[in-house]
Amino acid sequence: MAFQGFLSDTVGQPLGLANPLKTNLTFRIYRNATGTTPGDIIWAESQTVVVEQGQYTVLLGGGAQVGTEPFTNHLATVFTGADASDRFLGVTVGTGAEIRPRIQFFASPFAQFSGAATMLVGAGGTSLINASGTNLGVNLTNTPAFPLEISGSLKATNFVGSGAQLTGVSVAAVRLTGTITAAHLADGALTGAKLAAPLTTAELADGSVGSSAISANAINTLAATVGGVGSGAIVVSTNANNTTLTALGFVNLGPATLDGETFQVKGFDGAPNAPSPRAAFSSSSDMGLRMSAWTGSKWIVWGGHAWGGGVLGTGAIFDPALGTWTPMSSVNAPSARQDFQTAWTGTRFLIWGGTTGNSIGDGRLYDPATDKWTTMAGPGRPGYTTNRVDFSGVWTGTEFIVWGGQSGGIYWDDGAIYNPATDTWRAMAPSPLAGRHLHSAVWTGTEMIIQNGSSSVYYDDGARYNPATDTWTPMPFNPMGKSRSCGAVWTGTEMIIYGGWDGGNIHGGARYNPVSNTWKSISPGTATLSARYRPLVAWTGHEMIIWGGGNGTSGLSDGVRYNPTTDTWVMLGDGANFIAAGSRLHDMFYTWTGEEFLWMGFWNDGGINAVYSYRPPRSAYLYAKP
Repeated sequence: MAFQGFLSDTVGQPLGLANPLKTNLTFRIYRNATGTTPGDIIWAESQTVVVEQGQYTVLLGGGAQVGTEPFTNHLATVFTGADASDRFLGVTVGTGAEIRPRIQFFASPFAQFSGAATMLVGAGGTSLINASGTNLGVNLTNTPAFPLEISGSLKATNFVGSGAQLTGVSVAAVRLTGTITAAHLADGALTGAKLAAPLTTAELADGSVGSSAISANAINTLAATVGGVGSGAIVVSTNANNTTLTALGFVNLGPATLDGETFQVKGFDGAPNAPSPRAAFSSSSDMGLRMSAWTGSKWIVWGGHAWGGGVLGTGAIFDPALGTWTPMSSVNAPSARQDFQTAWTGTRFLIWGGTTGNSIGDGRLYDPATDKWTTMAGPGRPGYTTNRVDFSGVWTGTEFIVWGGQSGGIYWDDGAIYNPATDTWRAMAPSPLAGRHLHSAVWTGTEMIIQNGSSSVYYDDGARYNPATDTWTPMPFNPMGKSRSCGAVWTGTEMIIYGGWDGGNIHGGARYNPVSNTWKSISPGTATLSARYRPLVAWTGHEMIIWGGGNGTSGLSDGVRYNPTTDTWVMLGDGANFIAAGSRLHDMFYTWTGEEFLWMGFWNDGGINAVYSYRPPRSAYLYAKP
């Protein structure tokens, strides 16, 4: 519900006269014009608004709850009950007194609750439905004389009992005027079995059967077998694995680019409810990706390192479609921290571990639907140290695997598995790896892969863990050598690692195939990038994005897209339309949405909370008919 108000100072001067200003307003809906008791308040919220020339506009229901006062985003529920017409809006600026008098809502919000009517008319005044006593008329120009009287055609999409209650009706009892057309028959209502004899081509006029009357698979089959798509013809699909086309004999020729890459500002600096500027210090690129969570439509950002120093215990939810932030409740929220791991369970945001300078061993589950935090149970196993930092946290689809990390200078070689459905932990079999932190971890769909890392030394080994069988499988040494803080992604068939740190910046990458249990180096196209550690990485579905990272002295801002199918590289654009010269992408909160790469701020921007987007070229896939 939109509302526009006007604010002035004590001498009547409109606020924001010279320049727009922001102020916090509290809106309350009361049952009456003067009451102030909790029972008089039906709804309340707080919003930060921009006032210009005294004017401001808000969307009621888009703010945050005021303490424990009643609140809902669905304002229709406020206008219910016998006293629904008695609703008054009160506005309070900051912590001052409420502006009087309150504003009474007009009748329009209550129209939906009208319980009695004798006629419904269309926009041109034509009667659509009229009633007389217990009789009801539809499209009549006269008063209805029967319980249900209809003028015009009657269409029923379904009869109770699939028409069984019309059984036995003779043809003579049915009067038809005009012609029965396809519009009169529901899809599937008329089949060959219901016809006395099959239809012949002479009985079907050209164009009488359209594509909408034939299933997609039937059309594909006809096109493939009747000559609709001749040998050598090309079909375009957005699906990299179109099983329908391959089953019809089409051959996937690979991807084709539909458009170019784009850069965009998705959320402006200082936007209402945006989280304060912060960095996502992390131990490896994949761990950095797991310090925030993508829900499928929203991006949850919480905690991290404050630009002014210290750690944060606040967060917000970003909607890239609207460019808006929604604050998260602080009630029962986790303690402030950084270097934690998160996961999206499908309905809840999970956060575990981290540090404030000392490692932390607890976690929370956040439900964005209710804006509530729930405390997670602790592992509670003898010999297992809960507090740890620089560990990996991998979501399997049903469970959250915590492994490795360090606390108090001790490097851990064990882990535990958390099930949010039961709020319980289970132990993991001992790993074949030495204790380590700053390693890389990916989930393949059935296994967690751990690679590289460090303790007092660097490692080049790894292992695969299967939580279903609670077993480990050792991996061969990777060709990049011993390192930590690599960038890592899972492609669907391979783990790709890039960059890292071994006392100096590492240049290059490698690919691991778990089916063959083998590594191979990626192409020397890595010469397009300088050596780096902890780059921002993401897998798009057919390419790996490698962007920014550190080099020991500052952040970097260049990047590439790597295609493992062709083993080739493409440099990313510089986004000069909004990325300032010298901006660095390093230790930023970032996520991959399935379509675009989102990140917040820059390493050397002085602390801003704008959200930026990089969308790679969209690809389709070409299928050829042999």
